[in-house]
Amino acid sequence: MAVVVDRVPGVSGLVTAARLVGGLWLMLGLTVLWWVLVGRDVPPLGQFAVLTLLASTPVVMHASTTVNPDALALAAGATLLWALYRWEHGRARSWLLAVTAAVCISFKFTHVAGVGLVLAYLVVIALERWMTTREFDGEVRRYLTQAFWILVAVAVTQLMWSAVQEQLALVPREAIPMVGQNQVDSFQLVRLAQELHTMVTPVRTPYVPPPLRRTGVTYSVQLLDLAGLAAIASATGPVMAVAFYVSSRLGSEVPSRYGLALLPGIALCAAPALQRRWVQLMTAAFALFSAAAVTTALA
Repeated sequence: MAVVVDRVPGVSGLVTAARLVGGLWLMLGLTVLWWVLVGRDVPPLGQFAVLTLLASTPVVMHASTTVNPDALALAAGATLLWALYRWEHGRARSWLLAVTAAVCISFKFTHVAGVGLVLAYLVVIALERWMTTREFDGEVRRYLTQAFWILVAVAVTQLMWSAVQEQLALVPREAIPMVGQNQVDSFQLVRLAQELHTMVTPVRTPYVPPPLRRTGVTYSVQLLDLAGLAAIASATGPVMAVAFYVSSRLGSEVPSRYGLALLPGIALCAAPALQRRWVQLMTAAFALFSAAAVTTALA
């Protein structure tokens, strides 16, 4: 994509083009999330507040303005929510959600955080309906079947990519310095506890300067996290730690930025709190103030 953008008049250099691609991914993610918020009947002012907070979050801005694959995380998480919404309301066939999950995983494995959120939702809804009816009826079976096919799609995609990577590799994985220095011989169970907090605060990353980590956007997005994703986010870190060890014998810490695909879900969970007009006005004003604070800190 950067090669194509580089051909646009006024774009100076491939690096600049690649950074612009990150901005395009951010725009796509915010647009798709806006569609979901509209579908969930979130008032326009609430939509503005949520999208402004996400767009001005320092970690999101960093991922979207530098050349790195994390720029896709927000778009991946939002697209998964869009596919879930379409399927749940009968506007799309059952294969759409599984294919969307597979495509997101194929871009980067860390998008599994967003997939995990969708899986958790499907299982919780199925369990809730079973507890209500005490019957394994069509709706319960529908949600669990969808969760099963998502798992299959993700597993098959990951196995295929592993095979492709082995065939295309120019050197063994062990010869890559970053891989070699983080490989371990055994998995310490204590790491499961150490990684519990990793994804609970995906917007607080060490590489973001302290002045930006202390902005209102960072704290407000963390408060949105408390709206319903703390348990899911806590489980994501240990799951990734185990996955990295099983696949590559890696024992390094899981960076909190790997949870960026959870941010659209965090925003959606906060939507029910934005129904009252005064809440919308206060949140929108705070979003504008926080975005201005980030802009001032960057200036």
